[in-house]
Amino acid sequence: MDKTSGLREVDAGYLTHAQMWEEIDACNQGYKQVLKLVSSQPAPVYTDTCNGMRFDHLDEDLQKAAYNQIYNADLASAKRLREYWNRGRFFNATGRTVESFHGMIWSNPSESELSPKMEVIAEDVNGSGLSLDKLAQKITYQLILNGRYGVLSDMPSTDTSLTMAQQESGAFSPKMISYDACNVKMIAVVNGQMVDIRLTEHHTVKSGDYGYECKEYIRQLVLKDGVYENLLYNDKDELIEMSIPRANGKPLNFIPFVIYGSDSNTPEYSKPPMFDIAHINLGHFRLDCDNRDNLYYHGQGMTNVFTDMDKQQFDSMNPAGLDTGARGVNMLQSGDKVELLQLEATGAIPSEMLRDEDRMIKAGAQIVNPSNSTMTLGQKKIETGSSLSTLARISHNTSEGLNLNLEYCAMFAGDTQESTYKVNSKFITDDMTPEMLNAQMAMVQGGVLPSETLNESARRAGLTKLDDEQIKQKLLEDGESLTGDSEEVAQLKAEIEGLKAGQE
Repeated sequence: MDKTSGLREVDAGYLTHAQMWEEIDACNQGYKQVLKLVSSQPAPVYTDTCNGMRFDHLDEDLQKAAYNQIYNADLASAKRLREYWNRGRFFNATGRTVESFHGMIWSNPSESELSPKMEVIAEDVNGSGLSLDKLAQKITYQLILNGRYGVLSDMPSTDTSLTMAQQESGAFSPKMISYDACNVKMIAVVNGQMVDIRLTEHHTVKSGDYGYECKEYIRQLVLKDGVYENLLYNDKDELIEMSIPRANGKPLNFIPFVIYGSDSNTPEYSKPPMFDIAHINLGHFRLDCDNRDNLYYHGQGMTNVFTDMDKQQFDSMNPAGLDTGARGVNMLQSGDKVELLQLEATGAIPSEMLRDEDRMIKAGAQIVNPSNSTMTLGQKKIETGSSLSTLARISHNTSEGLNLNLEYCAMFAGDTQESTYKVNSKFITDDMTPEMLNAQMAMVQGGVLPSETLNESARRAGLTKLDDEQIKQKLLEDGESLTGDSEEVAQLKAEIEGLKAGQE
């Protein structure tokens, strides 16, 4: 099979979403990746070099001079462009928001009830030491970021009975193989059932006698005549592996692949939750480049000299050239004039940058607000409401998808006991103002509320994970250490220390 076979075709919506994922990923990784992204996109043009023009009507010397002029202008423009991008400072609202949202989901641990067989599998779900909790964290992170993820439940097939060593090695245990959004190229659905899935995988293969290189392979999961087949093609689209996975000795009549989404766990693309923030974030970076470019030029003056001297006279009187420094000495004639031309600064760009920051906040970005900002509880709830609903969906979809993957793995392992896994959906939010905390403290001190309510507030804010009894015990121990020893105990300790000193 060659690459014209259509094996590498993608969904109709894949290319559009791939562009969005590229922007989001660049912003999430930070300045260096953003610089790579914007450097490949349309940017300010500083010279019109008329590339593509031909000068056949000119003689050879003039043609050479024209092309040299274009070449030098292109070099100057490229240098100017590098300076433009490198002056910018990237304000990573996207990365901060992703980490903040992910921390909110995992502020409380997941809950699980697994059968003995699935507990063993949960310790290493992919054969490379990845636990079920770590896989859940990868899924929630990617759903917050890109809104899409894929996990295949699989187990190597064998026609022979397994040896004890093979069983203990885990090589033939069920696995969960995960795929980022960009690696899920196509999902074909017929009558509500997935019948053809194309996935990209990167395999390291030997190149030459000593070298290695990474190749992009295609894994095709397909239903043929109602039977599930797992096919692997190399970088030349040649079939190199083919298996028909079985459970309880029978081939499957469905593909055990779960597509996770931030909206729903279906093959339809979910809108990436971070796209709006990332798109504004990139615009904010470009404005910062504009602003610093503007500052660079209007912050420096240009010296203009008005004189009747010709160049030869001026050079003879000023052999070192015009000195524009504060201690410079220039020789001019009577009536000559020197002026410093400086561009006027503008506040339009910084103002637009502030508007972009406000847009990012309204889009859900988690940005540090000034400590003296006054915000009512109602305003805080309105600001975080949409974000929390998105996180709740992501938690629910992750739990739902993992339970389905666990069901598939149990099917491969012949485990009939039910196993469940649930990602936290109770998020810690900063929804208590200092005024509310002070009021709660006053009510506790006045005997209106029990002290345990303060413990609960401390747990919600992430200040402690201790329960009420553990807090009481800790306070008792701290109290004993602060009151010190009795006089008799202190005297005995002093005598013991004295005896030790005498022995030495």
